[in-house]
Amino acid sequence: MPDVLDNLRERFKLRCAADIEVLRAALDDPSELGGDAFETMIHRLAGFAGSIGFPDLSILAAEIDEIIARGERPDVARLQSLEVALGAAFGLPGAAPKNKNASDKNADVGDR
Repeated sequence: MPDVLDNLRERFKLRCAADIEVLRAALDDPSELGGDAFETMIHRLAGFAGSIGFPDLSILAAEIDEIIARGERPDVARLQSLEVALGAAFGLPGAAPKNKNASDKNADVGDR
């Protein structure tokens, strides 16, 4: 009989595959940052990832969630770090930063 936590992790992994696409959409189009899908995804990651054994992912998402709650835009580097963390946690394909340009590293998403 499968372990309940393993089941939750597998379902979460499937959800995170879609989350990476939401995250990439926000990196490509800053207007997506204000969208419900983006904010819901960040909030869910912040609250749930740590509960199933991914505390670093949860902490990073919580930092972004707090930035959004203050009405600010998260910087590109932080969003790219989340993209990489999601890929590393779940072995998702292609989860690597798209913009490795040093001038973009610390820019706000809206400044790209």
